[in-house]
Amino acid sequence: MDNRYVEHNKAAIGKLTDDVMMSCSRLPSLFGKNKYSSPNEELQKSFKALQPDYERPVIENDPIHFGNVSEPYNLEHAGKKLNMKVETGIEHPYLHDTLPLAGSVDGIGLATNQTIKTDEEKGVYCFNENGKIIDSLDIDGPGILEAKLVGSYPTEVPDPNKGPIQVQGLMMCSGLTWSAVSILYQGMYHKVYVYKANPVLQKRIEEEVIEFDKRIKTYKRDGVTDWYPIYRPNEGPDVYTLDDGLPTLNLTEELAGVAELILDAKENIKNTQIYLERSQAELMSFMGNHQFAEGHGIKLEWGKTSPRKEYTVPASPGGRSKSLKISLVKEDK
Repeated sequence: MDNRYVEHNKAAIGKLTDDVMMSCSRLPSLFGKNKYSSPNEELQKSFKALQPDYERPVIENDPIHFGNVSEPYNLEHAGKKLNMKVETGIEHPYLHDTLPLAGSVDGIGLATNQTIKTDEEKGVYCFNENGKIIDSLDIDGPGILEAKLVGSYPTEVPDPNKGPIQVQGLMMCSGLTWSAVSILYQGMYHKVYVYKANPVLQKRIEEEVIEFDKRIKTYKRDGVTDWYPIYRPNEGPDVYTLDDGLPTLNLTEELAGVAELILDAKENIKNTQIYLERSQAELMSFMGNHQFAEGHGIKLEWGKTSPRKEYTVPASPGGRSKSLKISLVKEDK
């Protein structure tokens, strides 16, 4: 690879010493596109990294192992499909010139004034700035290659959490102008998704990274956590502990309406559940001892469950509930 990209990052290598800074691989979580981690959970990870006794967690499992082992083969196959040389095993990180953003690349593709065409048979797809598949893209020079190993069935448009947002951040950090996400699905289906730098998405990344860093600085300076809005109910107890001394809040008309919608939804779920149970009971009565029933385009199976060993659930301390109790209040006339 051209030495200027290494020279650009010599200073960055010494600076990138902790997990406090936002990384390109964490950007999908910051955008709310990762079902396993929310913006607040990313904040918590950075807060932990600020502690004096922090040690980076080592995660070892089958997907990570096979993802690492297959990475060079994945990218080499992408290089064949894109008709270009590929460099892998790049160890130095890339640090953005002005933003607190960094990332590591899986590989670099070396394009020579090429036109990459969408080819469904080969599993190659080109995208425009709106995330839509287009006929072709003209690329030249080195570009980011990101390898992914996923267990889901292949799709024409990749999951936002599987590379598309990450490579835009990597292009921002490296100064490169094109990228390709190389995904191996289920260990046998291979797709390559090609992108050019997206100014609109990169501008949003810039804004989100600055906002994230501002919250980190507030925590470091004042010890105060400026949380993001809660992304999903399960993270609520980890974000806000219960203070029994605080006064009752006054709900706005808008938020009271949200609460009423939840009550209506719960009632609909309850009625639907009753209908499901009665309907299944009716079908079970019809089937009796039979395992299968079929007719009019419908097939039923009433089989057996797998045996399960007896177990006990260990005691655990009480914590804040992960759901709200909502009830209607009668107003005094």
